[in-house]
Amino acid sequence: MASNSDTINELKNSLSNLTNNPTAQKYMSRLAQDRERITKFVSENKSKVIIGLIVFIILVFYFVAIFRRIPRYISRMRRVLDDISDVQPLQYNRKYMAKDYKLCDFWVASSYKSYLPCTNYYDYAHIDAIKYALKYGARYIDLDVMNKGFASCTEPVVCNGDEVGNWHYTTAINFNEVIEFISKYAFSGKVNNSLDPLFININFKTWYNKKTINKCAEILRAYLSGKFLPQQFSYQGRYSNTNIATTPIKHLLGKVILISTSNVIGTDMDELINLNPNRGGNVRILTYDKVKESYDPKELAEFNKKNLSFVFPNFKDRQKDNFNFFTPYYLGCQFIAMNYSEPNDWMKQYITNFKNCSFILKPYKLRFHPKVIKQPLDQTKKVSFAPRKVSTPFYSMTY
Repeated sequence: MASNSDTINELKNSLSNLTNNPTAQKYMSRLAQDRERITKFVSENKSKVIIGLIVFIILVFYFVAIFRRIPRYISRMRRVLDDISDVQPLQYNRKYMAKDYKLCDFWVASSYKSYLPCTNYYDYAHIDAIKYALKYGARYIDLDVMNKGFASCTEPVVCNGDEVGNWHYTTAINFNEVIEFISKYAFSGKVNNSLDPLFININFKTWYNKKTINKCAEILRAYLSGKFLPQQFSYQGRYSNTNIATTPIKHLLGKVILISTSNVIGTDMDELINLNPNRGGNVRILTYDKVKESYDPKELAEFNKKNLSFVFPNFKDRQKDNFNFFTPYYLGCQFIAMNYSEPNDWMKQYITNFKNCSFILKPYKLRFHPKVIKQPLDQTKKVSFAPRKVSTPFYSMTY
């Protein structure tokens, strides 16, 4: 205790000496004058000070939340997925190519809202998000197409938004720019699996603006016409009764399969669309919750043996999220779409599953196998019901 009191007394003496020091008094006097000047300036220029603080806060917010936002999100995705993905071409797999495995026999690496690198609302849409989804093996690309403006002859753009009122919740990319990029990148040497089938899902939120939809058809023909499926797959196969789900996967190599959940009948897109879940019984669109809470999972597993199912995340919040994809995975759902730009644990596991190939053959019990009934043996004469003639020395009769 004595040592503590001595220390306190020494501190008091030091402060007293510092107060009496002329040099210290000079600096303290200068600090007091500076404080008075600052106080006087603030009181005389309150509005300028408030505006300056607001500008400072805006600048801090810009550099923290907006500046280089897209590169930061892309870099975040690359840091996680670069070390996992090593996708190889489907046609190099001899097992898959040796037999007539059908499209419905495979799980397909699928990207949800592929054009969004950041969050779902009030954010950016950018081609780099599509680029890196393709690089990490996604062969299902999901696009939302809206009207650029309110005029009937407006241009189609890719963005997230609400069809009612044509509200755009993100920035927009010209549809022409997106399809041109996909045609040059997805089938080039910049990705390892350039000959794998590519599925493009186009959700038209255009309020059935035929001119916008027809422009999309014109753009698709301009860049991808050489990769369209044969004529029997046109018009969603409704005129040829063709089920693309049962088409051998090797017949789809190097092809583009176009999908749409929208009403395109009466437009130029109708001929180009190969799959429309709302127009055929061989395709289902499901959310993760619907699969998880399915009252008859066995029925869904049986359906997926000869048909196709697309499973999407529950689209509710601004922030992206991924889900336990194993639930639909083990029910045989082929297209389980994930947010590639949200590299959480589920996304890492998903990429790990597809790290070697964008198409994974489902196990035997999840594939359809026709039951073969053996031809019955020829009937013997002893048990035949054919008329029989019996003759003896005494009589002859047929019965």
